[in-house]
Amino acid sequence: MIRRRVCAVVRLRDGFTGRLLPPGGTVCRLDGRPLRPQWKPEGYLVVTDLAPGDHTLTLLRAGYGPAELTISGGLLEETVDLRPGPGYRFPPETAELTVRLRAKKLPAGPVYAGMAGDPAVRQAQDGGGEDGRVRLFCQGPEALLPVPGRFLAAGEAGGEVALVRALRDGTAELAAPLTLAHRRGTPWVPVQPFAPADGAVRMQFCRPGTVYLCCGGVWTRTETAAGTQEFLWNLDGG
Repeated sequence: MIRRRVCAVVRLRDGFTGRLLPPGGTVCRLDGRPLRPQWKPEGYLVVTDLAPGDHTLTLLRAGYGPAELTISGGLLEETVDLRPGPGYRFPPETAELTVRLRAKKLPAGPVYAGMAGDPAVRQAQDGGGEDGRVRLFCQGPEALLPVPGRFLAAGEAGGEVALVRALRDGTAELAAPLTLAHRRGTPWVPVQPFAPADGAVRMQFCRPGTVYLCCGGVWTRTETAAGTQEFLWNLDGG
C-alpha cells in the first residue's frame, strides 16, 4: 500500500459570494511549475509529498485575481477566498467599500474585513481558548461556515483574528491560543486579509450590511449600502 504525506488541504470559495468553487477551471502552480493536486468533494484540493522546505502554491482562475499560499514543513489547512478580478460580473446590489486608514503610524500587516454572515456565530463561554479550543454558538449549520478559515473575535477587550482549523459540535479548534479574554456573546465574524495600498483598501460585498474591520488589534464596524462608498477610519481613536 502506498502512503502519501498530506502537505496542504485547501478549500476554494468565491470571495464575493462565499460559494464553494468546483475544481474545474482552477490552474495550480507550485513554485512556478504546473501542479495537478488531488481534488476532493466540496471544493477541496490536496497537495501531497512535497520536498522539505518552503513552497509557494499559486491558484489561478478566470474572473478572479490570483492567490498565493506558502506551504512550510507542517500541514497547511486553509479556506481560500478567490477575489473577483477582470471579467467578474457583479450584481446590482453590490456594496463596494473603500476604507481609508489614518494613524500617526499605520500598523504593519493587513486589514481584516468581513460581514457577519448567515449563519451568525458568537462565543458561547466567558474566556477560554488558552488550550486552543473555544466554544462557539452557531445560529445555523456549521457546514456553511468557511472552516478552516479566519474569524474576527470583536470583543470589548479588542479585536483578535483567529484561524479556526475545525468546528465540531460547537467546539472550535484554533491554530493558536487566544491572547485576549473574550466574553460570552462576542461576535465571531469570518474575515479576509486585505493589503493596504497608499493607506487604503477596497473591497466588495454581495449585499448591503454591517462590515467588521480589524487592523493591528483595533476593530470597528461600519454600515454599507448598495453602490460605492468610502469610510475614513482613524486607528488612533477620536
